[in-house]
Amino acid sequence: RFVWDVGTDLTVDLARESLAAQRDLIGDKRRPILVDTTQLRSTSAEARALYAGPETASLHTAVALLVGSRVSRMIGSFFVGLNVPRAPYQLHTDPAAALRWLEGYLV
Repeated sequence: RFVWDVGTDLTVDLARESLAAQRDLIGDKRRPILVDTTQLRSTSAEARALYAGPETASLHTAVALLVGSRVSRMIGSFFVGLNVPRAPYQLHTDPAAALRWLEGYLV
């Protein structure tokens, strides 16, 4: 589980740092991840593109994004569609549902 701080403006540099920290934590074994984005203030287009790319797919078997509302989920789905992820993604408003979905990606 990865949780962003309240009011974070997610830049591409911060996204690179988070991927490096995730790599340090999980090593060479790909794992599913739940990312809590409910407190983000904004995410740059460059950060979204980075997360949709091969580096995230090399770390994670699947990514569940926790969003704060149905409106956020619709907006998030639009942006995920612009940056087609290489790892399976799903947006959720319910943490329990997100974790259930991720169970199918345990290796």
